[in-house]
Amino acid sequence: MEPELPPPPVVSPAPTLPSPPERNIAITGVLLVLAGAVLLLREFLSFNLGSVLLLVFGIGFLLAYVFSKRTPGFLIPGGVLTGLGLGVLLEPAVVSRQGGGVILLCLALGFGIIWLFESHRVWAAVVGGLLAALGAYIVLVQLPEFREVARYWPAILIALGIWVLVRRLRTAGGV
Repeated sequence: MEPELPPPPVVSPAPTLPSPPERNIAITGVLLVLAGAVLLLREFLSFNLGSVLLLVFGIGFLLAYVFSKRTPGFLIPGGVLTGLGLGVLLEPAVVSRQGGGVILLCLALGFGIIWLFESHRVWAAVVGGLLAALGAYIVLVQLPEFREVARYWPAILIALGIWVLVRRLRTAGGV
């Protein structure tokens, strides 16, 4: 007589991701719900509708990126719109002469998000760095303590340009 074996374990099937058309429909639905919620809130609260919509669509694209197997077609507009929307939303909270700098800093943050998720997209880090530098300059030049130092900032650009050129010549075997 054979010993009685326990029943085999029940294995549930692995969850499957929805097909691309179903995911696109879901993403569209999420974006519509977010836009509708913002428009409904606008009826009861006072805020800059354009900046909040930019921010909402940016976040929607970022969510679409996360839920769509990391499709860069969602990440790039998500980063740009999120940064721009945040900048336009925060701009009235700062001195009006510094607002442009705040927008550029937030836009740089959006490009930083792109680079954070897709580190092989070095262009996003370069663009974000340039926008951050320009935005910081616009904000800092308004400070009386920084005005005298700001006169010499083009020297930094010259030094950086020389460094890039020398580095390029060395890697090309020219020097």
